[in-house]
Amino acid sequence: MDTLNPKQRKRFYWYKFYGCGPRRMATYSEEKESAISQSLKLIKIKFNKFNADNM
Repeated sequence: MDTLNPKQRKRFYWYKFYGCGPRRMATYSEEKESAISQSLKLIKIKFNKFNADNM
C-alpha cells in the first residue's frame, strides 16, 4: 500500500492527525494506524513530562 512518495506520506500523516485537508489520501491498515497513534501518545507523554520537569 505504500504508493505515496515521502513528501506525500508526510502530508498524509499531517492531515490525518491534525484533521485539515484530504484525509482519504490513502487508507492504511488499522494496525499501522494504532501503532502510530500509540507512539504519538508516548511522545506527547514524554514531552509533557519534560515540560513539567523544566518549569
